[in-house]
Amino acid sequence: SNIISLIGLGMLFLVYFSIRSFWRFWVTQFLISSNILFFLGDSGEHHLGASTWVYSFAGYLLAISLISKNRRIKSMALIIALWYGTMWWGLLPLMPNVSHEGHISGLITGVLIAFWKMADWKQELAQEPAWLEPKVQGIDKTPNPYDSLTDEG
Repeated sequence: SNIISLIGLGMLFLVYFSIRSFWRFWVTQFLISSNILFFLGDSGEHHLGASTWVYSFAGYLLAISLISKNRRIKSMALIIALWYGTMWWGLLPLMPNVSHEGHISGLITGVLIAFWKMADWKQELAQEPAWLEPKVQGIDKTPNPYDSLTDEG
């Protein structure tokens, strides 16, 4: 069940960030969350699955969407809240045989990376993605129809 969440959050990540940032985030969150889980997890338990990665992506995307002043980015928080709203129950030790420590380490990792790389993502988010800027017959931007109107008669 984590594969669908990983694909969804990964695609949401790629809407706002480059593929290079995706892979940098993936490697960074894997290393950090694994170390946090090593110290946070109980000895003798097995922590398998991709839920740590899911919570890393969700924590990262949620943190940057709540910090950002851009409305387009803030909409990402709404998407995550509606799509993954029930996932936050996984942070509590309610279900047996589910590693809530892995969920917590993933969330902590995502939020830490969001604050650690804040300057990088602000710079990347300031640039509009190419798919938002339509090109009309060699014109870089869509012309404003009101530019041709004059105050004369």
